[in-house]
Amino acid sequence: MAYTKYSAAQAKARALSHGTWKIGYCLNFVWTCLDYPNRAGLASANAAWAAAKKKVYTGTPPAGAPVYWAGGSYGHIAISLGNGYVRSTDWPSKGRVGNVTIKQMTSAWGLKYRGWSKDYAGKDIVGLLPAASYPGTMSVDLKAPITLSNLKYTKKNADVARFEKALWNYLGGPYRQGILSAKAQVGDGYYGTMTQKMCGDAYRKLKWTVATQPGKMLLAKLGFTSVR
Repeated sequence: MAYTKYSAAQAKARALSHGTWKIGYCLNFVWTCLDYPNRAGLASANAAWAAAKKKVYTGTPPAGAPVYWAGGSYGHIAISLGNGYVRSTDWPSKGRVGNVTIKQMTSAWGLKYRGWSKDYAGKDIVGLLPAASYPGTMSVDLKAPITLSNLKYTKKNADVARFEKALWNYLGGPYRQGILSAKAQVGDGYYGTMTQKMCGDAYRKLKWTVATQPGKMLLAKLGFTSVR
């Protein structure tokens, strides 16, 4: 199963970070918010709707979901902000990016509202899936001593395996869903680039200075009770 690079929450944040965009490039905007730099080979918003596998025709689109309209030669696509609002290109004027209700855009532009999707071009979007579908936690011994010097890039040992599993558990279900394709590397005991990424993401979650190998404070936060 494939997933977009960014979760629904990240897509919303990325959409809000832009105030201008190239005129007529709504699909490029949504792609940038959800799956940059991976290209889906789509030519228009109409093509994005056709490529969506998990279309929803009713209800209020959740934040981060792509929202679609039919109209003209290319259609239109935007990112949902939740509560009936979207973040759209060329709103309120050409070249700008702004917030607008689905109803207002449908009326102002003379478009036909299609609905929204839980995926983008066939890739699932983390955060739009039921919580029960997220991968579960891993069993890890947090009470046995763990040696800080064992947790370094290219090291391979049992402490690395325990550290990786603790990171997997701490980073949460949506995060685990997003890296599911690399799950085999979690707990393999080799401190590679995947371990570095997870370590850095744990620091980001804590809003601490980012590092690619842990200190005692991070290990304690992960639940380890004896660090040496």
